[in-house]
Amino acid sequence: MPPGRRHTRATMTGQAITFREMLAPVSAEEFFERHHDSRPLHVPGGGGKFAQVFSWGALNTLLNMPNVWTSRTVKIARDGDTLAAEDFCRPVYGREGQAALEADPAKVRRHLRDGATIVLDFVECLSPAVASVSAALQVWFGGPTTCNLYCSWREQQGFASHFDTTDVIVLQITGSKRWRVYEGRFEQPVEAPGFETTGYPQEFHERRKGAVLMTPELTPGDLLYLPRGQYHDALASSEASLHLTFGVTQATGHDVLMQLADAFVDDPLFRKPFPPFDDEAAHEAHVRALADRMRDIVADPASSDGLRRFQHDRAFLFCYPQYDLPDRSDPVIFRVQSLKARLVRRGAAHQLQTQGGKAVLGEADAKLADWVLSRDFFSADELAETARRHGLADASAAVETFRNAGLIAPI
Repeated sequence: MPPGRRHTRATMTGQAITFREMLAPVSAEEFFERHHDSRPLHVPGGGGKFAQVFSWGALNTLLNMPNVWTSRTVKIARDGDTLAAEDFCRPVYGREGQAALEADPAKVRRHLRDGATIVLDFVECLSPAVASVSAALQVWFGGPTTCNLYCSWREQQGFASHFDTTDVIVLQITGSKRWRVYEGRFEQPVEAPGFETTGYPQEFHERRKGAVLMTPELTPGDLLYLPRGQYHDALASSEASLHLTFGVTQATGHDVLMQLADAFVDDPLFRKPFPPFDDEAAHEAHVRALADRMRDIVADPASSDGLRRFQHDRAFLFCYPQYDLPDRSDPVIFRVQSLKARLVRRGAAHQLQTQGGKAVLGEADAKLADWVLSRDFFSADELAETARRHGLADASAAVETFRNAGLIAPI
């Protein structure tokens, strides 16, 4: 570290808002017990609750990066239909020199004046504040998070009734939007043919969505949670509405089988040709042998460890700060496992209680634990600086205590 440089990566993981703050006054514990993967949830909030996350100014900054927005990252919709890329794009050579269709500002503005909705896809890492929300959701849901931005206009419906393959968390930034959430829910949707919205005609969705379950009108600071597969649609109810939709994807059995494919091919039995299809007995025997061997591979503890690593690495692949130049050291980021965790005073000492264990803490460590509990993730440098403010010259012992108690884990 250069002489006199005291503040390095401590600034890297600053959070615009934590997951608990997003949900308040609903607790994270109540959310996961009563709503996650089961029931929609509307949480009214104050007008400034998400002011640090996004704004019209932030949207304009993104839109004024023209070579970012192509037919793959922008959608424009009106009256339930998505426009063809040729209707709002122009042919260009992209950043990598390939032919591409880039969003044409003049065409886009014309469609917006006509009341169309514009959607910017994959914005989860394009601003520090949005990236911090994405990272927080990855900590709590244990899966990779994407974010799409929606800008809509009064009484114009962008998309018809549909379901998503992800858990959906909507943050209403400005304006208002009237949602209709239906009772119908597609069973275990995934991004595979036949199991996502685009795989069916609209008539299918209209038959399956069922009766209206709730009609929340989201205003600035409101949050809406929809379990994956829940049918919904929305209509702007103010002159202009801006919201962020975060989608969290968790690993499924299908993902696991894809990961195990290499383990299967390593086994000679899976490389052996099938018996002739006319030899029914031999064919059935070979299938049974494959099934038995597949069960042995899946049940192997080494496979379980590998699949847990796959889930972990998949969940925390992106959205966490990786650069703080000119400091060129590798970042060390910890996630906080605060669900049902609490700090309790026991006489002159404090007890940290988590789902993974307990620890008795002194006054300085308790203050540091209290700070950790207020975060979703943080850097080691940030923790060290916070520890110094609480009179701890070295935070390494506290880190070990927190890890052993199950409060934190490295990403």
